[in-house]
This record gives sequence, structure tokens and C-alpha cells, in this order.
Amino acid sequence: MINTAADEFLGLLKNRQGKVARSNGTFFSLNVVTTAIQRIRLDMLKGADLTDKGESFIQGAAAFLARLGEVHGKKLGLEASVTGTLSGPFPERRISLVLSRLRDGTREEYIQDFLGDARDLLLRPPGNFPSIQGRMYVMNSLVYPSPEYLYIYGVFILQSPRAGGKWPRSKRVGGLEEDFTLSRNLLVDDLHEDCGLPRGGHEIRPLSWWVVFPPYGWDQNDVQEYNMMTLVDQIGMKKVVSFETGVAYLRALLKSQLVFIRNLAARTLMVFGQKSEDIRESTCYQQALMAQDQERASYHMARYQGVLAGNDPKAPVSPEWQRQCFEGWRKMVTAGPKEEWRSAPILHDPEYLDLARIVRDQPEQALSGFEGLLAKHPENWFLRSAVGARLMQGPDPVRGEAMLRQCLKDAPGCPDAHLNLGTRLKWQGRRREAMGVFEEAVRQWPWHNQAVDSCMWLLTDDMVEKPS
Repeated sequence: MINTAADEFLGLLKNRQGKVARSNGTFFSLNVVTTAIQRIRLDMLKGADLTDKGESFIQGAAAFLARLGEVHGKKLGLEASVTGTLSGPFPERRISLVLSRLRDGTREEYIQDFLGDARDLLLRPPGNFPSIQGRMYVMNSLVYPSPEYLYIYGVFILQSPRAGGKWPRSKRVGGLEEDFTLSRNLLVDDLHEDCGLPRGGHEIRPLSWWVVFPPYGWDQNDVQEYNMMTLVDQIGMKKVVSFETGVAYLRALLKSQLVFIRNLAARTLMVFGQKSEDIRESTCYQQALMAQDQERASYHMARYQGVLAGNDPKAPVSPEWQRQCFEGWRKMVTAGPKEEWRSAPILHDPEYLDLARIVRDQPEQALSGFEGLLAKHPENWFLRSAVGARLMQGPDPVRGEAMLRQCLKDAPGCPDAHLNLGTRLKWQGRRREAMGVFEEAVRQWPWHNQAVDSCMWLLTDDMVEKPS
């Protein structure tokens, strides 16, 4: 039954998560769950409750994570099994992972209730949940099979307060040396598999150790500063690999499922002055510059860029140097490859920008203005998408839908038209059609976060009951 629940959960996500999250058997497959439940979690933090459909979805997510834990427990040489019951009232159901081994004649066992943790921690984290600079990192961590002191799979693992059993503590955070070494190597193997790097990759493995394991813990590794410093030092100064090999390695990390790894790689590449080579890389650069921690990260980036330029590594970073560096990174993003719609001249038209500012508060006036602009630029598909969306939402749904569907045919490189059409179909209650449009957007742009979010938003729409 537990395998069935996990398979049904994955079945609901098929063709809907692109390459943003993917189940590939690696530790990083946990991102499949965190991406799928993000909207549910945000609603529940605002007081919503799970519907029966939502309970079943979370049950499937917990089953998937437990099964993933079982696979990796066996990779570590542990006896691993998943047990539980999926019948009866939802609060009484359990999905538990049991890890055990016989060491020095003593049976060591660890048990974790994944379903309970998913409900109480993943969806409704307590106020004292570990954080970085006050921001909970529950969405990239949490429910995974290991006591913290065993350190089975890297920095993402936390000790569940529900966990039971007798597993030995050690003087060091990583647990017993043999446990720590094996865990680190397995996590590096998974990182390489997830990013398409050579599984052995002995030349680059030392770099990967720093990516997956901040040696002092995340509370002392703010905005990935220590990892970034090490990568800059190892690639740009100590030359433990050739510069070309180091840059190729960082570009591969941009394929990671985890945004913190993509941000780390993008920031390091920008410090090295490496322009993005394709649209996906440009998107990663842009996301790194727009991340919530970028203001603090920019200071460290500017410091490392200064050291590479010959500045005193002990000298503080001046605001002027930091501003100059940031402007250079911003220009790097602006000059990089981008989707066709981002280059549309209309996006810089003062009349269009004025209309965009009033579209929410004065929709009728904005629509009239957009239609006037479209009369001047009848071939501009970006304008047609904007006008079609507003017509479909308001005064002429039939004409608006026709415009959007035509836009899909005339401008196949226009994700905006797909998302506009899918959203309006959803609002009309045409959920199946909306999902088809969103899925097509994910198929065409598998790294497009908004397309994936749209699929997840529609999929989980009826899984919570919001407070009245």
C-alpha cells in the first residue's frame, strides 16, 4: 500500500514539474515533494486545513520520501524498511522508516514517522524551527531519514523530534567517521548524477565536497559565503583543477534541482566574469541576483572579485566597489541570451509602461490603452497576449480566448501566452483544459519556474479548505 501511495503521488506530478524537480533516485529527488506541496504549505501557514484529497496527497508525498530514505539507507549498508498503515482516520495513519544495523554486537535502530512529520513539520513548522537569518529553510530540508548526528545525507537532514530508537552519538556532528565519510561520498555521487557530471569525477570531487557540506553548519555559513569562497579559491587561485574544468563544473551545477546550489554556481560564475551561454543559464543568473539574500551575498561576491583583481583580501569592501561589481553582474544578465519576449521593444515603450502600472486598479482604462497600442503594432504578439488576457478576464471572454490561442500558434516562443490562457481557463472552471495548457508550457520550457508553479497551483487547488 505504501508503494502504491508513492506511485500515485508521482503519477499526479508526471509531465508537470519539468526539470525544476525530478525523481531520479538521488537525494535531491526530495525537491519533488517540496515543489509539489509549496502552495499547500503556504495556505496552511495562513490557517487553512487539508481536505481529504489533500490528506491523500500528503500521504503519498510521505510515502515517496520514506521510500527514498529506504533506498539510501540500503546504500549505506543499513537494514532498511518502510512500515505503517494507511487505513482508518487520517490522523491515526503512519508511514515509518526503520533503519538498523548490528555494530560491535549491539543492535542500533532509528525509526522516523514520515507521515506525522510531513503534517506537523513540513506543512506547519514550529516557531523554533532552525533558520538562516530568520528565514526558515524547511522547504529544502526537513523530513528525511536520519538523526542529525548520523548525518546520513548532508546538511539538509534534521533530527525529527518524533524519531525513536537507539543510535549512537559521537563527539563530532558527522557521527562516526566511517558514517560521515560514506555519507559525504554518497551525497557527492548523487550531486553528480543529478547535474549530469561524471559519477566518479575524481578531479572535481573535492569541489563537490564543499558544495554539499558546509563544514561549520548553515548557521555559520551565511548566504553560502564559505562555499563560494572555497570554490573561488580552489578554482581561481589554487588551480586544483584547470580554470576551464572549474567553469564547466559550475555550469553543470546550474542544472541542479536545488535553488541554493544553482545560486551558488551562478554567483561564482559571475565572480569569474563568465557570461551565460544559453537562456537557462541566463535565468539562473537572474534568479541569483533577485534572491532574497542577494544583498548580503553581493558583499562576499564583490570581495572575491576584488581579490581576483589583485585587491587586498583583508581590506573591507567599499560600497562603491560593491555597486560597481553589481552593475557589472546586472549588465552580464541583461546582455545574455534571453527569451524572445524579453527583447520586445514594447516593454520599453513609455505608453505601455504607464498602462502596466494602472492595469490592476483601472482595468477598463488599461484595456482601452492596450488595444490602442495593438492597433499601432498589430503584429506584436506580446501585446496580443496582454489584450487577450484582459478580454478573456472581463468584457469579451470568447474574443480574448481566440486571441490567446492564436498567439500560441503565431508565437510558439511565448510562455506568457500559455500562462495567461491557462490562468483564465482555470478561473472559468475549465480545469482540464487549463492543465493541458500549463503542461504544454512545462514541456516547451522545462526549466520555467512559473510554468511548473502554475501546474502545482492548479493540481493542489482543492487540497486545502481556507478559513472563512
